Order: sequence, then C-alpha cells, then structure tokens
Amino acid sequence: MKLGRLLEKLGLWSDGVDDEKKPGAAEKAPEKKYEKRTVSLESLRAARAEAAQEIASGQASARLGLEATPEQIYTAAKVSLPEHGWTLERLGRELKPGDDLALVLAEHKVAPDSLLEDGFKRDQALDMFEQHLEAKVEAFVTESSRQATELELQASELQARAAKLRAEQDEVRARLEKWRVSKRAAENELERVAGLVAPLISKPAPKYTDN
Repeated sequence: MKLGRLLEKLGLWSDGVDDEKKPGAAEKAPEKKYEKRTVSLESLRAARAEAAQEIASGQASARLGLEATPEQIYTAAKVSLPEHGWTLERLGRELKPGDDLALVLAEHKVAPDSLLEDGFKRDQALDMFEQHLEAKVEAFVTESSRQATELELQASELQARAAKLRAEQDEVRARLEKWRVSKRAAENELERVAGLVAPLISKPAPKYTDN
C-alpha cells in the first residue's frame, strides 16, 4: 500500500489509523473510497481444502498464482483503463527527462487526480492479490507439511517393517541350518543302524513286482 501512504502524506487519502491523534486530520482527509479487505477464517479453510486436493493431484505449487503479472491482476480485479488511456505506468514510461509534467498532462487532457485515483485502484488490487497469495501459500505450506509428516511417519513405519523382514530372513536361514543339523543326525542314525543290519543279510533281498 505504498501509494496509499504517499496519498495519505499529501492529505488526499486516509486509512483512518491514528487520525484522532492528528489535529485537523478529520477535516482534511476526504472520505475513504475503498475498504481494505481481510482474509476470513472461512476463506482460509476453503484454501486449505483446495490445497489438499491440489497437493493430492500434484498441481498445488503450479496453481498458486505466483507467476501472475500486474496486468493480469488488474484485469482480474476489473480495474479498467481510464477513458483518457493514461495510467501512472504509462506516464512513467513516456515521460522523458526534462519534460514539463504539467504540460504533458495538459496536452493529453489528463487530470492529475484521475491518475492518482486509477493508481490507487491498481495499488489496492495488488494488495488484495497479495493477501490472496498469502492465504493460498499458507494453506499450501500447512497442508503440505501435514502430508509430509504423514509420509515421513509412513516411511518410518515401512523402514521398521523392512528391518523386521530382513531380521526374519536371518531367523529363517538359522532355522533352516538347525533343521539340516537334525536331518544329518537322522541320516547318520539311519546309516548307523543300517550298517548293523546289512551284515545279517545272506541272500539277495526279495524283489517285489506289481503281480
């Protein structure tokens, strides 16, 4: 609201702050034409809900509007070009060093107060869009932080599960080796007893057929 502060210093506008402390300020300051809006709690909640959906779709950061140009903001705020076609931006571009500002404005039939009024509208449009951006960015940061925390927790849980699975792999391998030990013991016992029985066999073992 830099332009507003300049106009306030010139006594052309007042935001009402500290006016009661300035003698005569109430008489000098004209009625304020534009109200400064604030972001409501409902709009913040709506922004956070929207952010949650956009983060889920992967489009949140791209849709915040951080690349919006002043001209796009003016258009969205319906700040139309004055009939004479002059704005403070145009004057800044076309005014050359040494030009007589009063003569330039008179030549193009541009009233100084109309330039300031248009500039004030544009300045307010930028302020309002800044509030809009702040709300959206805050919603994005809040929601993305919440989701990031959830993902970190999930990652921690997944890491714990992975570690448990790897520990179970070692346990299973150890159990397999233990089973093999018992298998070898069983095989050794079979071989030992078979070795005792084998000498008792004096004739070929009977052959069995399907008939």
